[in-house]
Amino acid sequence: MKVNTLYMNEVIGQKKLTEMLNRFSEGIMDEVFMIQNENNTNAKGVLINAGYFEELLAYQKAIDEVFDYLIKEEAITRENK
Repeated sequence: MKVNTLYMNEVIGQKKLTEMLNRFSEGIMDEVFMIQNENNTNAKGVLINAGYFEELLAYQKAIDEVFDYLIKEEAITRENK
């Protein structure tokens, strides 16, 4: 995953934001733009391709389902002992 860190003042101009969004129109890509406040580095967010975000959510859902299954199987195993 390629992460680009930008400060708020770099993104405020419409040209830069348009450029970033146009890059996402090229298809699903794992490039991420982290935007943060220069004065408060804890104040940050991420701009990510919507298709890539959907993929990440699908992975998270699959992992959650596997963990739920494993926990249930472990509970059944302990119950049967």
